[in-house]
Amino acid sequence: MIKQAEIKMIPGEGMPVHKDPFTKGRLIIIFNITYPESLEPSLAKKLVALLPKVGRPPVPADAEEVSLHHFDGEIIKFSNEKTSIISICLSFPG
Repeated sequence: MIKQAEIKMIPGEGMPVHKDPFTKGRLIIIFNITYPESLEPSLAKKLVALLPKVGRPPVPADAEEVSLHHFDGEIIKFSNEKTSIISICLSFPG
């Protein structure tokens, strides 16, 4: 489960290295999630009915599998490594 302000990293999926476009740095993802203060039980039941059943989503045949790693907060600058940072914002109306 992803928590508010959690930071994850995918090695080898960041920006390409200068003069070596096939070598990529780390992709750092910051999750910004706004949860509702409270949720009425009747609304929770409606959400469960609307959302797809929990299961494994279909994966396209040409998809590339990557691993989401814990990010220790240290951005190390190597001469041949780039770091890309993206922020994912999710907001759930309350």
